[in-house]
Amino acid sequence: MARKRTYAVNDAYDVILQKILSFELMPGEAVSDSLLAQQLNMSRTPIREAIVRLVTEGLIEQGETRMLVKTISPNDITELLDVREAIETKAVRLIIQSGGLSTAQIQELNDANEEMRKHVEGNDFQKNFIADDHLHNLLVKFSDNSRLYGYSVIMQMQCHRARWLTVFSPRYRESIDEHRAIIEALARGDLNDSLKAVETHLMHAMANFKSVLFDSNTSQFMRRIISASVTLNTK
Repeated sequence: MARKRTYAVNDAYDVILQKILSFELMPGEAVSDSLLAQQLNMSRTPIREAIVRLVTEGLIEQGETRMLVKTISPNDITELLDVREAIETKAVRLIIQSGGLSTAQIQELNDANEEMRKHVEGNDFQKNFIADDHLHNLLVKFSDNSRLYGYSVIMQMQCHRARWLTVFSPRYRESIDEHRAIIEALARGDLNDSLKAVETHLMHAMANFKSVLFDSNTSQFMRRIISASVTLNTK
């Protein structure tokens, strides 16, 4: 019975997560356990447990009277990239201190970067973002620190929604080149170059986000993404 309930919680979590990442549930929008229970044809208990899990992962927050999809502000993006830099530079240090990457690990990183390149050329934004997340998570995974990796996965999930802002100012090919610089520096076992490559990549990502966020021609859709709906939050 407990096992069946675990499956239900996992199923509910996957569905709600996808609704948030795809903007079917918009930032600031209420997350109704009763409505989701009807949609998923399950009891409210696993829905509530899934919502609690998403609260701990920073994608849902408690409003005054109900649970809401967490909003995305320029400050959120700055904080997320600051944390990612701390995680990934620490991962680089651990990798180099432990003797560097194996040939197989270097190949995995190159394969992930190549996968991203294919999706960029095919203009498949969603798969491009997934491949990008995979590469960065691999980098942290290879540090062999499970807690660091766990935090990295959560940060990537929180960053995923913000990634859609980059379609207004794409620099995906530049990102592929920057990834290659990170991989090559790690392959050489060069700590300074590896750190510099990671910091440069994330610095450029931050600059790109800012150029989009403060563009006077920002679309209505983007403004909805980066700010909470007053109506939804005050009902």
